[in-house]
Amino acid sequence: MRKNQTRMSVAVGTLLVGLGLGQPLALATIAQPVEPSITLEFDNDTPYMEVVAKLERVKRENPGGEVFIDVTGDSLGTTHLERAPVLDMQRVQQNLDAYHPTTLFNGKNLDGWKIFTSNKLDTSMTWRVADGKIICTGEPRGYIMTEKEYDNFHLTLEWRWPGEPGNSGVLLRTIGEDKIWPSCLEAQLMHNNAGDFWKIGEIEASTDPERSNGRNTRKAVNAEKPLGEWNRYDIFFHGEHVTLVINGQFVNSATGVSQRPGKICLQSEGAPIEFRRIWVTDLD
Repeated sequence: MRKNQTRMSVAVGTLLVGLGLGQPLALATIAQPVEPSITLEFDNDTPYMEVVAKLERVKRENPGGEVFIDVTGDSLGTTHLERAPVLDMQRVQQNLDAYHPTTLFNGKNLDGWKIFTSNKLDTSMTWRVADGKIICTGEPRGYIMTEKEYDNFHLTLEWRWPGEPGNSGVLLRTIGEDKIWPSCLEAQLMHNNAGDFWKIGEIEASTDPERSNGRNTRKAVNAEKPLGEWNRYDIFFHGEHVTLVINGQFVNSATGVSQRPGKICLQSEGAPIEFRRIWVTDLD
């Protein structure tokens, strides 16, 4: 095996997927013990969805069981195991074969979104569209939210800090009245903390206790790019399970998420931030 490759042992029935492709992996089953029977090799820069598609073909050829994403390795601590059953492949077969996401941002305006700000004044001072990007000044605090609600989905978006970095987040399964802040599960965007979870309001979720402090769960690894560069979030929500991937690298997961469905929001929280290429794929 070449040094720039990662070998994955796949146990048929329970698929074991290492999302930190550049990291050494030591895979372990989390359901009924099954001896690994298939070995796959990927270049470390293989796109995440290509990995998923190849594993889907394995699943299709060996039906039975659910699909689990497991990550462990030296970068996360040799005893650390992240796990989350995020995709029932039989339910999302057509999505993975065709993979036709729906755009949430057309690059021209904020059609499909609503704006909420804490002062409820001229929202154009906070959110605008230019050069195919959503540009947020960070003031006043608030968010833009999708008009539609989403339950099981794969959300993809890109963000960057154009100047001094600060705080923002992606609010998932947001419900209830508009306020600072509504009930939701936040996928953090704060500089050097992207990939953290925050449980806001009444929402409940189970996360790794070793990385949790109250309502916050720290990311497993820092996957952010240098300031000024574009980062990519892939967020998978299926049932009560959610998995966060940044720039192709697993960063966090949660189970037992209590509320569904809800809206997707992008925060204005004190610093200029830009978004682009926002897509969602329905996994129902």
